[in-house]
Amino acid sequence: MFSGGIGQIDRTHITKGEPDIGMLVVKIGGPAYCIGMGGGAASSMVSGQNDAELDFNAVQRGD
Repeated sequence: MFSGGIGQIDRTHITKGEPDIGMLVVKIGGPAYCIGMGGGAASSMVSGQNDAELDFNAVQRGD
């Protein structure tokens, strides 16, 4: 697999929040190309050193 990035995300947009009525939802990633947002370091951690919150926010996780 090869992936790359362009651009940047403003710091004000890196934390999760509750969606408001009328907001548009964008899906990133999926079962065929599991790229998400949240930190690639989670997949390289030694088993047992992470917690569930990190697991659910990590990249390389299907739908």
